[in-house]
Amino acid sequence: MEELRVFYADAEKVYSTEANQRLGLLQYKEEEAKTNLTQQLQNFAIEFSDLNLDDFAPYLSVLDFSTKIQECTEAHESAEKIKNQIAHEETAASTTRQIFQKENRPVEPPTIEMLSLDEVELESCLASTNRKQTEAAQAAADALTALECYKLASQNAKDKVRSAEQAADNLQAALDLSGYLDVDAETPDEAFEKQTTELIADYQQKNKKTASTRTAALKAFDSLKSEASTPALQEVEPDIASQLLQNEFEAACMDSVRHLEGLDDRIGTIQSSLDGMQGDFDACLGELLNLSSSAIAMLSSACANKRIPANAPYVGGKLILKMRARFNELGNDLRRQHLGNYLDSLIDSKIVPAKGAELIADAVLRIHGKPLGLQMLKMVPDEALQYVAVDKIQNSGGEGVVMAMFLYMLINQLRAETQAKLKKVGGGPLILDNPFAKATTPTLWQAQRLLAQAMDVQLIFATALPDYNTVGEFSRFVRLRKAGKNTKTGRWHLEAVDFKLKEQLLIEATA
Repeated sequence: MEELRVFYADAEKVYSTEANQRLGLLQYKEEEAKTNLTQQLQNFAIEFSDLNLDDFAPYLSVLDFSTKIQECTEAHESAEKIKNQIAHEETAASTTRQIFQKENRPVEPPTIEMLSLDEVELESCLASTNRKQTEAAQAAADALTALECYKLASQNAKDKVRSAEQAADNLQAALDLSGYLDVDAETPDEAFEKQTTELIADYQQKNKKTASTRTAALKAFDSLKSEASTPALQEVEPDIASQLLQNEFEAACMDSVRHLEGLDDRIGTIQSSLDGMQGDFDACLGELLNLSSSAIAMLSSACANKRIPANAPYVGGKLILKMRARFNELGNDLRRQHLGNYLDSLIDSKIVPAKGAELIADAVLRIHGKPLGLQMLKMVPDEALQYVAVDKIQNSGGEGVVMAMFLYMLINQLRAETQAKLKKVGGGPLILDNPFAKATTPTLWQAQRLLAQAMDVQLIFATALPDYNTVGEFSRFVRLRKAGKNTKTGRWHLEAVDFKLKEQLLIEATA
């Protein structure tokens, strides 16, 4: 029995624990459901506070609210369309009615006196009536204007009386002059009133000028602060810029003398520096003008005096370079002005060409103001195609080699002429590695050799082509071959050997 009691007691505890847990969970869910229901009821009451219970009666029997909402939406849209159409028709009808009334104004029937008048008298009567109507309208407008003026004057008078009464009350309360103020005041004479009016007008005028001056000063102060915030002033004068930005208007006015003295000193220093720089600028401008003039003279000489020898094929006696620019039409003053503008642009952009030659080339272009129109001689039989613009050169490989050779020998000759004062000899050797790879026509090399001979340039070309058509224009050949390798230094040694072209060998064998 004791064991049964213990067993039933344990079972009772287990049952009680499970019951409490399950009932507690159900109670929590029930309370949460009640809270949500209450919250939804409150939200519904707030959102639909203007509805009564009778308004919900037609919808209590609805089971499919989605279909009902769709039907109501369609009915609402249909009614809205009908409403808009009716409003449009109403507007159109109103507009038509106004137009009709404007075009068909009611006309009063003529009187017996009007019918008895002839055309001249009727026109005179109409003119008189129109004039009277105009005068009456003008008189009415003048009367309205006078009425407004009277109303304004009356209001001003009332304001003055109210201000005077208020001032009298304040003065009486402050000085306790009730016995004096109760006495009838004497009416001021006309002179006193006139003087008072003039003083008030003068005060108002000066006050207006003061206000306008203050407004202008505030605008100037705002402009000054904007200038003080610029990086240029902050970099040069950080202290003054910081003080101008931090000070208010009144403080800046009180400290204006010190600021003006500091700015005057700084301006004077900068002005003296600029005055000293002007001499340097003029010297630089003069030097640039001299160099530019030398460059123009050299360019003009290259385009006017340097020609291909007359016995050269195709282009004999032709100029190597041609130029459309006419620098002789530009005077020295005009050149100086253009170069001054060019230097100013360099100062503003802070970008100066890296090399002196680039600077002089830009200066020459700036003097002329537009492209120079340079044209290069091209080695072709057709005279119409022998000159091509330097920025539009399109040619074959051989023609490009010839043009490059022409240009090199021209530059070499100009260098020799420029350095004549240094007693340097012009000409010299020109060593190239296999130029025959692109130019193999004998006429091309004939023109080049003639020009080189005229300009005292010795052509030394290295090639591996034993072709008479290619190198037949040259009279001297030096053949190099490997003589062996130095075992100590590891270098290869070369030696010169006799060399003859295949065509020459055949001619000698035939002879």
